[in-house]
Amino acid sequence: MPESISSLQVGSDLDLDANQLSSLPESFGSLKVGGNLNLGGNQLSSLPESISSLQVGGDLNLCDNQLSSLPESISSLQIHGHLYLHRNQLLSLPESIGLLQSGGNLYLHRNQLSSLPESISSLQVGGDLDLGSNRLSSLPESIGSLEVHGSLYLDGNQLSSLPESFGSLQVGSKLNLGENRLASLPESFGSIRVGNTLYLHRNQLSSLPESISSLQVGNLNLDRNRLSSLPESIGSLQVVGSL
Repeated sequence: MPESISSLQVGSDLDLDANQLSSLPESFGSLKVGGNLNLGGNQLSSLPESISSLQVGGDLNLCDNQLSSLPESISSLQIHGHLYLHRNQLLSLPESIGLLQSGGNLYLHRNQLSSLPESISSLQVGGDLDLGSNRLSSLPESIGSLEVHGSLYLDGNQLSSLPESFGSLQVGSKLNLGENRLASLPESFGSIRVGNTLYLHRNQLSSLPESISSLQVGNLNLDRNRLSSLPESIGSLQVVGSL
């Protein structure tokens, strides 16, 4: 891609997906796209620091590339639509990710993330945050301060436990913890605020905390665990939909 790309001004969408682009010039940050910018399905292995200045009026699609890391400058990127970073090779997220502001959904599923930075608690996402199908074995203590306006997907990871702070988590729609390795839940779990459905299916839960009675959700999915009994407090559980 030539340096002159910086002079390009696109009023609507710019679609460059499914090509063989392997790099982006430093001048890329000066690009202005009024609609969606699609760079998915290329061979990009890194992003220039100048991406912080990129102006995109809609979605930014960087999925299906070969990105193994994100620049610290990603924190200054302002996306009005969705940010697609799924199906890359991301091993970690920069500490600056907490300063990122995305007006829509942030897709980070199907990468190789093994941990999340403490700064994740400050991340501002207007819609869904998808961290499913990674390699997360634990979550930072700060996760309890995270507020997700849409749904939070943590399914398909390797989580064996959740921090006590998890009970302070606020999720506007769905919280998916299915297909992990959870053997137990923290006592604070009953304080979680989930607007719609809570998925805990396909884990290794053999018991539930007494605090489960305080949980208020629309639907609760506990199928395919190892539960042989339920706590006495389960009778006080309020589920608006199905259990």
